[in-house]
Amino acid sequence: MASRRVAKIFYQTSLNYDPTVQFFQKYGVKNVDMDWIPKCFPYYNQLIRNGLDIFLHLYLVPVTITRKCHTARLLGEKKFEECSRSYRTRAFMLKNNSLGIKLFLSGNAIFKVIKPSRKELKKMSEIGISELVTPLNPILKIENSREINGLISGLSL
Repeated sequence: MASRRVAKIFYQTSLNYDPTVQFFQKYGVKNVDMDWIPKCFPYYNQLIRNGLDIFLHLYLVPVTITRKCHTARLLGEKKFEECSRSYRTRAFMLKNNSLGIKLFLSGNAIFKVIKPSRKELKKMSEIGISELVTPLNPILKIENSREINGLISGLSL
């Protein structure tokens, strides 16, 4: 029972706290960007009921984000604050064969890739998600309009 309560709290966002929503609304905030974390989906209804439009970013779930660019560190750059921004064209897979986990390093963030199912996309449409956002990056190898169109046709409901 305790672990379920902790999970319920963990998967909510700070936006599920009414005073936070009221603060943003006071300053005219109407849109929020959310990551593709399926366990958070049940809590999006409350945000929509509070008048916020949700822009849901597909595929890349942030695992960790740091202040310094790990890609620059991996490539041997000396000044992490002035990295070459190679993460715009390159990403690195971090693979643990014994656990069967693949993560991706891009800049100062590590991501897990979770492909949305048609069922999840349909559910997001039903609850009123305003927009689905597709990342353009080397992790997903989406870099031009042809690749975007192919992705969109694959996601169509």
